[in-house]
Amino acid sequence: MQEYYEQFFHQFKRDKYLRYLKYLQPALGKKYKFASTPIFISTAQYDRLTAVTGRIVRLLQDELYQKSVYDITWFLPQYPMQKHDYFGCVDFHIQPDSERIIETNLFAPGFSSFMELIETHFFEIFGYFGEQVSPGFEKELVKAVTKNFEKKQVAIVDIDAYNQYNFDEFKYIKKLLANYDVESCVAPAENVGISETGNLLFEGKEFNRIYNRLITYDWEQHADNVKNYSELFKNNPDMFFTNPFGWKLGDKRILPVLSNLNKQPFGLTKKDVEILSKTVLKTKLLNEFSNLEECVEEFGLPRRVILKPLDNYAGRGILFKPSNKKLKEIIEKEKEKFIIQEIFPAGKIPYIMPDGNITEAKFDVRIVFMNAEVVGAYGRSYQGSITNFSGDVGGIAPVVVV
Repeated sequence: MQEYYEQFFHQFKRDKYLRYLKYLQPALGKKYKFASTPIFISTAQYDRLTAVTGRIVRLLQDELYQKSVYDITWFLPQYPMQKHDYFGCVDFHIQPDSERIIETNLFAPGFSSFMELIETHFFEIFGYFGEQVSPGFEKELVKAVTKNFEKKQVAIVDIDAYNQYNFDEFKYIKKLLANYDVESCVAPAENVGISETGNLLFEGKEFNRIYNRLITYDWEQHADNVKNYSELFKNNPDMFFTNPFGWKLGDKRILPVLSNLNKQPFGLTKKDVEILSKTVLKTKLLNEFSNLEECVEEFGLPRRVILKPLDNYAGRGILFKPSNKKLKEIIEKEKEKFIIQEIFPAGKIPYIMPDGNITEAKFDVRIVFMNAEVVGAYGRSYQGSITNFSGDVGGIAPVVVV
């Protein structure tokens, strides 16, 4: 990919990058960080990523797998997953000739609402160095949110919605909906009511469709504060896009399942398992181990692993390369809260700063699916041990297939 980065750097100018940001900020505000360098990947590798993602979606749809998740824990009435509920993503770490799954999500992926926007403006300003991967996504999103354009009153709902990091994304979704003459609002889940007709009621207006952005983990943690919202789901689950059960299907518990497909394939074919096995990292529930010695025997030294909390998200609670002492302590006191996974290092790309200086950034690639089909991708570049946007380098980046 080096040649493509060199071509891109050759024509890069700071004023182009500022123009790119200027296009985005009226739509998205200034909160989000957008990379000044795209992520180039080959057609062959992108095809592998989409093939793997398709097979994970197939696993997520398997009845036996869904029953195994439901039997563990669930706090709402179970309502069957529909095709439109399969909206989520698979995240990959990538090396030049290989890739590994680091996470899955069966929930609206953060930032996905504007992946077509950043891709379009990036290509318009910097030139077409390869193939766009997300054209038409915005229309498909509106189509899904409005149930094929049938529902014209949509509430975008999250807990404490106005103070969420994604609030500007919610406002952008409102603009997309307005383009199709759909009335919408952003509503805090704790402040919604129920109308006489059974619809969501907010600030005196009724809404007959809910774009649910309340992560199920937060929903369960704040159940006492969102009783009306829970009642809406119990009474009319078909009003919701998407089914909150999807979050549980795609949370970190699926990673040990992927690591064990040779023993329990959950309806996948031998070919499916063969393809997935090439991209799956060894992962286990930490409570499978009685002590540090058993863990080391299975995974090697702690510097080779990462611990991920089962019921958290956005990088919270992750322990990267824990010390022997820390791993021993967690096994003894809270092993039921974590999975343990072998480390596959994030790939690195040359990264041009706005001033023209070239440095290096790590990156991951997120393949997005909707209606159980791949619909696009975007990347995240950064520096540090895990994905973050806290430094000067990196941000949300378009994926360019070459």
